[in-house]
Amino acid sequence: GKADDAPFVNAGGNQFASPVADLLCAIAFCDADILAGQAVQRDVIGMLLRQAMRANMELMNTTCFLGNDKLGLHGVLSNKNIIRTGAGADIPVPTIDLALAASGGDALLKALAAIYSGTINLSKGLILPDTMLVSPAIFTNLNLTIGNSFSGVNVKSIFESMMNVKVISAPELAKGMYGNTKEMAILFKNSPEFIEHIVAELFAVKPPQPQALEYVSYCYSRHGGIVIRQPKAICLITNLS
Repeated sequence: GKADDAPFVNAGGNQFASPVADLLCAIAFCDADILAGQAVQRDVIGMLLRQAMRANMELMNTTCFLGNDKLGLHGVLSNKNIIRTGAGADIPVPTIDLALAASGGDALLKALAAIYSGTINLSKGLILPDTMLVSPAIFTNLNLTIGNSFSGVNVKSIFESMMNVKVISAPELAKGMYGNTKEMAILFKNSPEFIEHIVAELFAVKPPQPQALEYVSYCYSRHGGIVIRQPKAICLITNLS
């Protein structure tokens, strides 16, 4: 028969505005540069364009980690809502140094497992991290430290296979980079549903404009920094040293 008592479902949410920043640099060259490139069979203009793209990408990368308060762009390291390890933080401080070989394979694996379990618990087991960015010092130590003396497998491989997490070296997390006072690591779920770099224009080049005896071409990119949709899907780890 006809049913008229089925409950209706609905969905609601808040609308947020996300700013987009313009990154701009320029290259300049003259007829002599073109002729010289042809003479030595080197693409001088192409080299300039690659350097311009690198300049824009490096600025994007810095913004993704640190954010830009002036432009209203957010970064991972500057986000106050993500999970953190440390005194009085969401997950206790690891009892061993992740970047120190003397810590030993067993202790390293236990510390990584505690961080992984702590992150999962804070999301009620709903979000399983699959990527871990670590400083080069931590990456090297996990690679060189044997986790299983019988098989000779290192800590990195054991952790990756057991937890289904990909460990990647990230120079931006090294001690001394971006004001880091210690070696850092980030454990997170690598999915646009949780974290995404908003890119409106990756890299574009304007046609060369003649100015006096040279040509100037402007190169621009547009991005909105890192958008973190699920703070419980990301854990910022501060090492002991």
